[in-house]
Amino acid sequence: MDPLALGLLGRRRGAEAFIRAMGVAPEAPMRPYRKVIAIVTAWKVILILLFALSVYSIAPNPSHVGMSRVHPFILKATASWDGGWYSAIASEGYGDVPNPRLAFFPLFPVLAGLISRLCHLDLLVAGFLLNTVAVYFAAWFLFSIARDFFDSERAATVVLLLFLFFPTAFFLNAFYTEAIFCALTFGAFAYSRRRNWAVACLLLGLTTATRLPGVAVVVGVFVEYLSSRQFSVKHIDRQILWFSLAPMGLVGYMLFQQLSYGDALAFLKVYEIEWPIEKDIDPRIPLTVLNESLRGFRALRGHDVNAALYSLIPTTAWLAALYLTIRGIRTLPLSYSAFSLSSLAAFASHGTLVSSNRYVLPLFPLYLVLHLILGELSLTVWIAISAALMGACAVAFGAFYWVA
Repeated sequence: MDPLALGLLGRRRGAEAFIRAMGVAPEAPMRPYRKVIAIVTAWKVILILLFALSVYSIAPNPSHVGMSRVHPFILKATASWDGGWYSAIASEGYGDVPNPRLAFFPLFPVLAGLISRLCHLDLLVAGFLLNTVAVYFAAWFLFSIARDFFDSERAATVVLLLFLFFPTAFFLNAFYTEAIFCALTFGAFAYSRRRNWAVACLLLGLTTATRLPGVAVVVGVFVEYLSSRQFSVKHIDRQILWFSLAPMGLVGYMLFQQLSYGDALAFLKVYEIEWPIEKDIDPRIPLTVLNESLRGFRALRGHDVNAALYSLIPTTAWLAALYLTIRGIRTLPLSYSAFSLSSLAAFASHGTLVSSNRYVLPLFPLYLVLHLILGELSLTVWIAISAALMGACAVAFGAFYWVA
């Protein structure tokens, strides 16, 4: 039998011991939704305290004191770097001429702006509330996916912890798209596994309005549909028509750009304005990975630690994600592997791997594989180290230092 399959069969006892170590005793079962709510709420409190620490105890990065300093309390720590672009879109729109804001898809900033105006809330407060709701949904959908896969609520809880304490999971609490993108992605897969194609495809349409890698989510869910039809043309039915909803977010955004700027692909071309290191499209993925690695090692030889970390950390994250994806091909549903592989290809298709350590956060198949290949003690150590890294990264990010 495949080693990963053996690991799956022997994991339940280890999961029970691990959950006991985390303070959730199997002898006193809790309703699943209450468990998820409790875990996410505790995680949110930890993140709030970490952001508070960064605001009130850490000297801010003097070269990047952004607009978020004018906002209230600790929420000013959530809108640095790309959060500044999203807040500008939510407040002022995309502008009259093509500009770097077009690189950021509209769903999250539009929703945050609407909530802010309709409820008379500070923009960052509106974004915080939106992301809070999204994280709870993301956690529940992920818990459901893992519970169905492992046939164990305890294993699902461990998978949820692997996700929430991933080193860049603090972005779920920032003025970024991570929370809503994860909620939509996990939801689309959860409903596809239940063969509810209408809801799954509606969520896909919203996903493609959130980030360009939403196209990879569409690929994964469509593979799930084909798998449910045994990859046979004669078994394809009218349910496939729901997939016409899937690209609507991207198509709508491209139509907006065509009507506003005369170029449906303006969101790709603005990269050369603000981020010249990123190309429109570069399919030479192996070359990109090699170049990023060499760039990092050359920086190390030149004793430029910051430049080295800027290249090597995302490259390592991308390669680790690729390794886990390959490990899971024989054990996970084919749709999960298709989603991960197409996502990784999308991350590396711009001639750089910058921010890949953040981009891999929504790749839920990686957490399933980690649970399969790590033993009880290794899971405990992994989550402890990952949580410590997340804390350090959250504090640095809150002080306006680049993380991912």
